Amino acid sequence: MRLRLGLVLLALALAAGCASAAEDQFGKLAPGMTPAQVAKALGEPEHIKRVRFPGHKRDYLVMEYTMVPEVPT
Repeated sequence: MRLRLGLVLLALALAAGCASAAEDQFGKLAPGMTPAQVAKALGEPEHIKRVRFPGHKRDYLVMEYTMVPEVPT
């Protein structure tokens, strides 16, 4: 459960600076989603890796996406 929650929180954090179209995409995410559900909602990620954050005892699955704004900023 913590792995999934970490995945969703990381995805939301990465979306913080993106355009509204990207925000709409990340609005499809919810806590507790499996990696397969995230991929179905957002498409296949560019990269997938396991990361252990300082102070944590387990690895987290990180799915990386690049969101390009429709209107350049």
